This record gives sequence, structure tokens and C-alpha cells, in this order.
Amino acid sequence: MRPRGARLTETHQTVGRKDHHSGERPVSGALAGQVALVTGGSRGIGLAIARRLGHMGARLAICARSPERLESARLQMASDDVIALAIAADVTRAFEVTAAIDRVQTEIGPIDILVNCAGLGIFGAFHERSELEWNTVLDTNLKSVFLMSRAVAPEMIRRSYGHIVNISSLAGKNAFANGALYCASKWGLMGLTNCIAEELRVPGKRGDGIFTARGPRFG
Repeated sequence: MRPRGARLTETHQTVGRKDHHSGERPVSGALAGQVALVTGGSRGIGLAIARRLGHMGARLAICARSPERLESARLQMASDDVIALAIAADVTRAFEVTAAIDRVQTEIGPIDILVNCAGLGIFGAFHERSELEWNTVLDTNLKSVFLMSRAVAPEMIRRSYGHIVNISSLAGKNAFANGALYCASKWGLMGLTNCIAEELRVPGKRGDGIFTARGPRFG
């Protein structure tokens, strides 16, 4: 059974595009011609999602904090015939989010698909956690989704088209000991996701949250 939000609008066409790393070449696939941006795309679930989107023909951008990990991810995907624009950015900072979105739109086009996958967890008894740890988890898992979604929404609204997919967790529906910071961020993420879905509830736009530890299945 496909997780909620895993179905993306399919457009079956073959287009020619000028890649930001190579010359003109034809691109085909269910997502040919669409621009996808994946946060946390340098490793793990984010990298797997980015690779799959690339295989489906999307014009792809990934962002993460570490330039070294981004370059490693870019090279891994390139060896698998997936070309990606790699952008080093801290998605918890509004000005870096704006700069990243502007670069994607300038170099490969308006964003059709945003996958918010940046995330981390800090665990332990809540009364032993510091304010810095709280801020780190909530900023990464929740604030970044607000900033990224806010940045892409106006253009999606203008074009009456777009998909925002937020990678959540069963911790967004359940509670467990020593998981206060992580659960708070994921419960908040699901609230934010549902509100985005309500506000963008018009044909062609959707806000989705995916309950999975392994990431969505596309196609």
C-alpha cells in the first residue's frame, strides 16, 4: 500500500533540457520537466528520495549543511546517471533558505516538488535535556519545514501547481519515554502539514506528511 503523499502527479513526456553540469540532453520519465528540491538530500532517506526522483526524470536539486557530504552525494548520483544541483544551506536560517530557493529557480526552474527531509533526533529524559538541544531538534525538524514551505508556496500558488511532501515519523502520532524533543517536533510537523494542506486545498496543490522510517515509494 502506497504511503499517503507518495503519489506524485505524472506527466508523460520527453523534453530536452540544458543541464547545469552538461550539455543538452533528452530527459524522460513520469516526472520529466518537473523541478524537485530535497532537503537533507546528502544521505539516508533524503538521498534515496532524491535518487528516485532523478530516475523518474525530475530536474533535481538537493541541499544540506555539509558541502563535503553534498559533493559525495552528487558524485554518487552522477555515477548512477542522476544529475543534481547541490546547494550547501542551513535550512533553519531564513536568509539561507531564500538564497537556496532563488538559486534553484534561476538555474533549473520553478520548484514543482519540495521534499522536506532534513531532520535529526536527540533522545533522553526531558528534564535532562538542554535548551540548546530543544532548539536544535525543533529548528531542524519543524522550523525548517515552515521556512522552506513558506518560501516555495507563493510561486506554487501563482502557477496553481505544486507538491510539498514532509517526511514525518510514527513519533508524530505516538509518544515514548526519552523521546520528548523528537516527538514534540514530529507532532508539530504533522500539525503544520495538515494546516498547509488545508490552506492549499485547491486543484493541483497538496501538503503531505508521510509516516514512515524508510521513506516513500514513488512510481
